[in-house]
Amino acid sequence: MHVQPLLLTSVNLVGSTLRSSRSSYSSCSSCDEAQKSSQPEDELSLSPEAQAAAAAEDPTASTSPTELTPEEAEQVDKLKSRDQEVRQHEQAHLAAAGGFALGGPTFTYQKGPDGQQYAIGGEVQIDTSPIEGDPEATIQKARVIQAAAQAPAEPSSQDKAVAAAAAQLLQSAQQELREQQANPEDELDGEQLLSAVDVNASAKPGETDANFTPRQADAAAKSAVISYFLEEAQQAYSQSSPQASGNLFLLA
Repeated sequence: MHVQPLLLTSVNLVGSTLRSSRSSYSSCSSCDEAQKSSQPEDELSLSPEAQAAAAAEDPTASTSPTELTPEEAEQVDKLKSRDQEVRQHEQAHLAAAGGFALGGPTFTYQKGPDGQQYAIGGEVQIDTSPIEGDPEATIQKARVIQAAAQAPAEPSSQDKAVAAAAAQLLQSAQQELREQQANPEDELDGEQLLSAVDVNASAKPGETDANFTPRQADAAAKSAVISYFLEEAQQAYSQSSPQASGNLFLLA
């Protein structure tokens, strides 16, 4: 008995067709015992189109694994080895980068002779921007980035470039920290700053605190604080260097 080709996903249709074929077979009362014993009860075959559809649903299945030539089999082995190497490499980056990695790894794929996709390259995006106003945190971040760039057993040239950028970030943060430690007033809050600023610095020679009324002393203090911040801002602006155009790097 011949049954029409069916897709494997059509479960209900396959069942109904088989039931129908069984019914029609059992109703044939004129068939002799020899025909019944020699003819199978049900036979289901898939057309090439149905086989292709089934393979598309399960890309890991190989429809004809024995058809690979020796050269193709060797190429598949190399692709499998490369795929494993790439995934381990990028996973090492990701594990060491911690929260500074921007998402998971992305891969570049190549289709093998067996029809499967194999990773042949990958990358992990990482943030290398400094943490504004906190050089100590920036130092820790730079060290994490360095460790992430050098995490794989064989860092790529791009990995080495990221490690160099992290080293530069580390040096800048260390310099900023030394400057803060040399100028403790940078860390004072408002009240501490008022007590540290000499409000009589602009007074005329011979003038003392006794020459100031409370209102004059308050005005002088405010003026001194404003002048202090203005001077600090101008000094910081004159010493600042242009920021880098980008703070995102790829660990390849």
